[in-house]
Amino acid sequence: MSRRVRVVPGSCWPCKKRRVRCDLTKPACRRCIVDGGSCDYNAQLIRWSTRPSVNLSQPLAEIAASAARRSPCLKIEPPLANDEQRALGYFQGRVWPLLTTVPNPCAPPTPVAMQHRVVLLSMCVFAASHRYLQDGRGAELITPTRSECLQVLRTQVGGCCKDNNDMLPTLLFAVLLLYLHDGLVEGSATSATMKHHVGVLAILDQLGGLTKVVGKGQESMDMLLSEFASADLTTALLQQRTPGFAPHVWDVIDEGSVWWGRDAKGRCSLAAVFHDMATLATYHEAVRTGAESLAVDRIRAFEASLQPVQAADRGQGQFLAVGWSDGHVRLMGLENNKAAHHIRVTEDQSAGITHIGWACNSVSKTDSVLKEADTASWRHALAEELQTAGNPPELDLPRELTFLDVESSLPKLSPLPSASAGEGEDAMVFTLRTGIDFLFRPFNTAESDEVFVMVVGTSDGRLHLSIYDSFVIGDFRYTLPSSMYKPGVLQLIHHAAHPSASTHCLILKHPADDDRAVYLVPMDLPFVPYSPINLALLASKLTTLQKLLRYVKQSQLHATVEYNNTRELPSKFLRSIQEDLQGAERGPTDIVQALFHTVVTGHTHEVVKEWLVDQLAERGHKRWDKAAVSGLEALRALVHENLLPALERCAVILSRLRGLAQFHDARDDIGFSAAQGHKRWDKAAISGLEALRALVHENLLPALERCAVILSRLRGLAQFHDARDDIGFSAAQVARAMDVVACLRLAAHRVLLHVMEELDLFTAFSGWLRFQIDRLASSSSATEELNEKEAGLENGKVLAYIQRYLLRSPMALFFEPVAEDEREADWKFVQNEPALLDAVDAQIARQEDGQPYMKALPQLAFLVAYLEDRADGIFKDIAEAQKRSVRFGQPTLNEKEAGLENGKVLAYIQRYLLRSPMALFFDPVADDEREADWKFVQNEPALLDAVDAQIAWQEDGQPYMKALPQLAFLVAYLEDRADGIFKDIAEAQKRSVRFGQPTRIVMGSKMSRIDCVMGPIVNGNDLEDHASTFVAAIQEGKEDERKFIGRAVLSSPTGIADSDEALVYIFRTTVRIINGISTTTSKTCAALRLGDHKITDIKFLGHETLLPIQTPETKYAPYTEESLPEPEPLSAAHGFTSFTLPEGSGGGGGSPPWVPVRMEVQPRSDVRDDMPPRVCLLGRDRTTWRVFALEKDAAVPQQQEQEQENEQQQQQEQQVSTPGRDNA
Repeated sequence: MSRRVRVVPGSCWPCKKRRVRCDLTKPACRRCIVDGGSCDYNAQLIRWSTRPSVNLSQPLAEIAASAARRSPCLKIEPPLANDEQRALGYFQGRVWPLLTTVPNPCAPPTPVAMQHRVVLLSMCVFAASHRYLQDGRGAELITPTRSECLQVLRTQVGGCCKDNNDMLPTLLFAVLLLYLHDGLVEGSATSATMKHHVGVLAILDQLGGLTKVVGKGQESMDMLLSEFASADLTTALLQQRTPGFAPHVWDVIDEGSVWWGRDAKGRCSLAAVFHDMATLATYHEAVRTGAESLAVDRIRAFEASLQPVQAADRGQGQFLAVGWSDGHVRLMGLENNKAAHHIRVTEDQSAGITHIGWACNSVSKTDSVLKEADTASWRHALAEELQTAGNPPELDLPRELTFLDVESSLPKLSPLPSASAGEGEDAMVFTLRTGIDFLFRPFNTAESDEVFVMVVGTSDGRLHLSIYDSFVIGDFRYTLPSSMYKPGVLQLIHHAAHPSASTHCLILKHPADDDRAVYLVPMDLPFVPYSPINLALLASKLTTLQKLLRYVKQSQLHATVEYNNTRELPSKFLRSIQEDLQGAERGPTDIVQALFHTVVTGHTHEVVKEWLVDQLAERGHKRWDKAAVSGLEALRALVHENLLPALERCAVILSRLRGLAQFHDARDDIGFSAAQGHKRWDKAAISGLEALRALVHENLLPALERCAVILSRLRGLAQFHDARDDIGFSAAQVARAMDVVACLRLAAHRVLLHVMEELDLFTAFSGWLRFQIDRLASSSSATEELNEKEAGLENGKVLAYIQRYLLRSPMALFFEPVAEDEREADWKFVQNEPALLDAVDAQIARQEDGQPYMKALPQLAFLVAYLEDRADGIFKDIAEAQKRSVRFGQPTLNEKEAGLENGKVLAYIQRYLLRSPMALFFDPVADDEREADWKFVQNEPALLDAVDAQIAWQEDGQPYMKALPQLAFLVAYLEDRADGIFKDIAEAQKRSVRFGQPTRIVMGSKMSRIDCVMGPIVNGNDLEDHASTFVAAIQEGKEDERKFIGRAVLSSPTGIADSDEALVYIFRTTVRIINGISTTTSKTCAALRLGDHKITDIKFLGHETLLPIQTPETKYAPYTEESLPEPEPLSAAHGFTSFTLPEGSGGGGGSPPWVPVRMEVQPRSDVRDDMPPRVCLLGRDRTTWRVFALEKDAAVPQQQEQEQENEQQQQQEQQVSTPGRDNA
């Protein structure tokens, strides 16, 4: 075995490549001279090749070639540097998609960059700065590239000013990119951004304005200008200036390519909002300069165009329906502030929403309770009639079977990845766990007798009716009868309904009446109580199915993105080598044949070797490996965790609907029918799941399961009511939808199998490819390390990957786009195909056998679109069946009642006139009823459910326990239960209480005041702690009647007094604490004499400071502002600090002086800012208290006074400072 030769540091590149020793002779070494080759000592190896570099993607190469063909005189000499190629590819793949919210944006201005270096440099600066922010690389490219770009830009601008040539559009590209770069990436470059802003406006002015540039065929220019215009508008609003473009320009911008997404049906655009904002900014500037006067009508018009116009609450704290000026009603979640549903009410943008009514109806059919006509029972009967229908019986097997919910036992759907978000309004809805949990709530059987009906009125006279949040029944137009007919439309201004009545009252107005008359129109909804299928159940399943279809659609879009990510980069590498092999004079012409040859024989053709070593290399292999593995793993997770669970849930729901349709097969009022169900989807699911790895069911499988549950439920409903035509659907329709779900599940499982197989084979192929790169780049004799690697290669899997997955993945059958004519042909085929699952299975088998097949039929996008079409048909039929039963009664004309709120009047009469619903919680009850309820709650394990049931029974007019729902009863029971808990806890803690030995404190006379404080624990050693307790006491004086002067003395508990007068005794006890058990170790005492005074009160301020109040035996003198008594000085020999009460403490004008008798102290606190220690003094009148703040470094007490009696006037205190310091 040959020994590896170490190259000399600084060797030339040919010697390094041949692994030989270089003699370092310059300019050419001897070995290179002998071999006749070139000697290269450059710091970086430069390889020249006649074919495009791999770093320059194929689209860029094609663009460069097409640009050269269009401009024969223009040649990119010299070729792009490696850094510029990488920056250009990074801009195209990473930066450009960030400038737009459209899933498929227009192409970047790469052709212009390949022709004009100034545009190329601006794109390179943008890409390098963004890449530096992402991963910290490429910083060395930013400054020189930006400097060169600005230099070239100045030169080009100077040439345009002199010659007025055609370079202005090109310069506009460069300046726009620099403007966006400085504003978006380099956020601190404000001055540069403004200079580029002025430059863009100047170039547009030279070109004749923005309207002359937009729409000229350059989509990338149009998109950049829309970005610039929106940034200019935002800046103008923030800086309160006129925008750079007039409002009508936004209509022109909207005709070209823009950065925002568009409505699929072209009904509205964000440009309309920008138009209103530009008009607002222009009007604001005109008012500021005095060109126009302020008009309230204009301001209200702006507010109406830029804010919600109507809102209504669902009534249970879940949704808030908000009507917007764009004609949408968005159901906002109160928990997460997200729009859960978007309901398009009007197609005409000029028609606004006038009113939103949201009411709850009971689906139960109840008989009247008016059985007696005597005056004694009519109030009770009316009260019961006004309540909602009663709860169902507790034991009701058919009801329990009807509302048996299989979806609740399925795992939750997982959020979709946010990195590859879909498109449309649902792009980010399913990427958050909170959003999915909010949308897919389990069906609550307690609400099975409730249906929420929403009525929306528009200014063009339409009445939009929907139930259960988002299931749309349809639109109506009401016209007056012939006796009242007037030309024009009627607008909804109010809506009223009661839960027990299916008839709603609408209040309409006519524009010709000038608000002097309104029309009260009853609207009957008989499908609410008389639907053969429980309407709440049906609507719940249908809306859940709608949301699942939205989820499935987004899963399919995510899967398509991930599939494209796995194939994009490998395709670029393979296209390059394919062209070289086809142009070679000898050898294989296909990369599959070439790699097969290498695997079997170990020999590598020269073209393949150069491709592996020079183009692919280690860096390219890492990129390939990362793109393929990450993309395939993401695709596997999407299919296994998102798509399949969603489809299974769709199948469950459709199965439910099919059962209902078969039960009501003879009816035509349910809207769907039943047919024979296909079982192969279940077999396909089981076989697919058995072949899968043990992965967590988080996304796709739960969603599919819910679809299956809902479809199964719908099928059951259709079968049960198959003879009726008022349910709106049939079992045949549901079976058709279930067939499509089965096809989707079949396709999804096939995709999952291919993904898992490709992952396994690609791992082996990637290892083999890396081995070939290392082998070919090393010396001719293989090293021992390479031999060990070769022994671990799985050549069988490598051959299988090359043969089946290298050029085209079998998953292309499900994801690659097809021609429009083929898609239309397959669409016509599936309309009349009874066994769609067999047809899809047959087409997949034909494709695997290499036979001609229908290319669109097996595709996920095609099947999802067909499922949506089938589901839309079911939804429309059900809505049409319910719509046929809607009836409008005769209107009632009410003159001069436009200002009355009839809905509130009706609600008050129904609910509050005779007896308030709050009486349930506050009215007294008899003692015997209270005692009976008290005994009941003692043994009730589910008290909340019991209280909820009693409230519901009271609302439904049924007998109920009258004391149980009362607040007083519940508070008393809470106190009783809490007392029991407290007693148990106290008893448990009481057993651990222990009393130590006492310390006896004896004084010569009675104690008048006493205070106590405990000091901090001091660690003695590892086993024991020590703590001290201070007790301060004063003796009772001899005088029966005391007089006071307001003085406070702050003293430190040190020093011993030698007099019996005005003494303060301080007792200190030290204890030793071991494992929480204390033992007294020492007892000490100190006495302090504070002068010839009597002490009124003492308090500790912490464990180091004692505050006594003294009372001298001198009489008080009347207080006046001109004559103040002199305070007696106190000795500071023992470290005392004396504070004098502020001025105004004494009496004046014959009034008695203010004298403190009690004291409280508060330590420093930071609850509300930083509050110093405070002394609170209570006056002798027991009605006034004052608070003084003790500053640490100055004797400046701050006081606060509060009067407790209204008869006394609050006094204002002034602050007086006396020198001194707090030594505590």
